[in-house]
Amino acid sequence: MPTDNQPTTITLADFQQNLDATFAQVADQGQEIIIQRPEGQAMVLVSLADYNSWQETVHLFSTEANRLNLARGMQEAAEGKGVSVDVKALIAERKG
Repeated sequence: MPTDNQPTTITLADFQQNLDATFAQVADQGQEIIIQRPEGQAMVLVSLADYNSWQETVHLFSTEANRLNLARGMQEAAEGKGVSVDVKALIAERKG
């Protein structure tokens, strides 16, 4: 397995022959696998957790307003302007 977090490319035949091991590699090691089909189409196998994370990132950056808010928040954090919050206390407060 590559150590630089680059996806591994395998053929469809290799994927079919090593189905369980390939799924384990994706699930246990967070590795993306590119499956090259004979017709030239390629598919990517990723864990559901990674897919959901990517979808969340796409959503967060989907509007200019969100992008600007995120950039401003990151800048403020870098400048030490962040505020420490006790998440458990905040949740308890909101439940009420």
